[in-house]
Order: sequence, then structure tokens, then C-alpha cells
Amino acid sequence: LAAQRSLLKRSERRLRRAYGRPRHGNKSNALDELIFILLSRQTDDRSFSAAYRRLRREVGSWKNLPRLSTARIRRLVEAAGLGNQRAREIKQIARRLDRDFGSVTLSALSGMSTD
Repeated sequence: LAAQRSLLKRSERRLRRAYGRPRHGNKSNALDELIFILLSRQTDDRSFSAAYRRLRREVGSWKNLPRLSTARIRRLVEAAGLGNQRAREIKQIARRLDRDFGSVTLSALSGMSTD
């Protein structure tokens, strides 16, 4: 186990020297990241990034998502393609989080056990 960790650390150092610490537009907030990833599936960077920015700008806070119609969400994310599917998924996620945690957030998960 110690030898494997040492090998992993050496490999990580080599990769960082070769490639640095690339950022792919990833978000530090878990819900931001979830929606960002959802929009990024099967599309190009420019399209999903534009869709994410538009959705984020128009919605403001994710807590507003459950109140938006699926059609409105679709119009906001259509640049990423698969607008109907993505809008339904985003709406379902928002409703489920609101129902389960009382707010459209994933912050409640940080206090949960990983077991």
C-alpha cells in the first residue's frame, strides 16, 4: 500500500509538471458543478458554457429553478442541445433537492457520512 501511494505521488508530480493544473471551467460549488456537467454531456465547450452562463445569469439563484417552467429552462439551455431532456433533468434535480433538503442546494450532503 505504501509503495502504491509513493508511485501515485510520483506519477501525480510528473503529470503536474507536464500539464500543470488545468481548469476545465469546473465549479467549486457542488450544485453549480452538477448542472455544468449535465449541460456538458454530448456537446462542445462553447455551447454548454454559453448555456450554463445564460441559465445562471437568468435564474440568479438556483433556489428559483423550481418555480421556472420546464419550457423556460429549455429556452435558457437550448444552446447546449438536447434542450427538452436537459430542462427536464434540471427541473427534476431542483424539485428533488427542494423537497429533500428544503432548498435547492447540495450543501446538506457535506455533513453526511460516506458509509
